[in-house]
Amino acid sequence: MLMIKRVHPNKTVLKFSFYSFFLYLFHEPILIITKKGFFYFLGVGEIISVVIYFLAPIIVVFISIILSAFFKTTTPKFYKLITGGR
Repeated sequence: MLMIKRVHPNKTVLKFSFYSFFLYLFHEPILIITKKGFFYFLGVGEIISVVIYFLAPIIVVFISIILSAFFKTTTPKFYKLITGGR
């Protein structure tokens, strides 16, 4: 008989996975605003564009998680409304 080893998920990843649907809903407008803001303040150039390409999504994910956690703790009914109870 074959024994299957159970994999225990990483607690940090599991904790942040609850915010995935909010991130899905929220990322596009904030990503566009973040990119435009970076281009406005830093200018347009090849190296700047590459830096913004990699940096903006990381910043947006952090902003989304922080905002999602804030909404979930302070206004849980509003959070349920905007995420559909997910």
